[in-house]
Amino acid sequence: ARAGALRGFLPDSFPEAELADIISSPNNILGLEYCMALTKLHSEIRPCTIRRRGAGYHDTDAGGGGEFPSASAVRALLTGISFQKGAPVPDVRDAKTRLSALVPAACLPFYRRELGTDSILTEDDFSEMLLYRLAELKSGLAGSPFSGPAFLDVSGDLLRRAFRLLPEFRSFSQFAGLLKTRNVTRTQINRALLHLLLHLTEKDLEQVTAPSCARMLGMRHCPELLSEIKKKSRLPLITKASALSSFPGGHDLFASELYESVKSRKTGLPFHPEFSRAVIIR
Repeated sequence: ARAGALRGFLPDSFPEAELADIISSPNNILGLEYCMALTKLHSEIRPCTIRRRGAGYHDTDAGGGGEFPSASAVRALLTGISFQKGAPVPDVRDAKTRLSALVPAACLPFYRRELGTDSILTEDDFSEMLLYRLAELKSGLAGSPFSGPAFLDVSGDLLRRAFRLLPEFRSFSQFAGLLKTRNVTRTQINRALLHLLLHLTEKDLEQVTAPSCARMLGMRHCPELLSEIKKKSRLPLITKASALSSFPGGHDLFASELYESVKSRKTGLPFHPEFSRAVIIR
């Protein structure tokens, strides 16, 4: 829709083929959305474009981007999945070696630790939870899914199709592929299933008009700077996670706790509640 509107708005500014190439790039589409948001908010930010170098946005070849691989290629390597047909699945040692050529040296210890503990999650780690949620909705035990507030990004047709195909559910990714149609992309399906799992409705989105607070995750040791930020910030600055309970944002905390619980179960490592996370000061 965005691409069609832009072609209609700029019919003579670019050759048809060049304009089609520009607006087919995921980065350019996202940049256009940012510019629209800045205009809508009357922001003083002036965007500056930087040409993408290296691998393309969807390029999954870890060696095809040279110095700048795509995030998709790095994720594929981290999860032990090879997207290249006929290529062997890399083992952990091979992945650690290949990572050194793909990410900054400062990031390597973190990635290697995550690989060593098998703590990198994918959508399929949430398969059982999604199956339970869909079965609960289909049964009506949580009330009719069609009578209350509509789930965010979930049409009635998609929900009915999910209920009809539920007996064929094997995993999150397999079911998302099953639900995909010509008119609904895989990304839209994934987003819709996550919203169902997290019980996010259109009403929830309407209630989020602006951030209610700013949570500090980490900083260099500088008490003077922290004091100045607290004085001048237009939002309350939260340095203790326990203080978040005083602000709206239950869905954020729920999603974080859910993620940590699945990660703990997968790795056997202790569960770390969101409220226990302290600010990292170097």
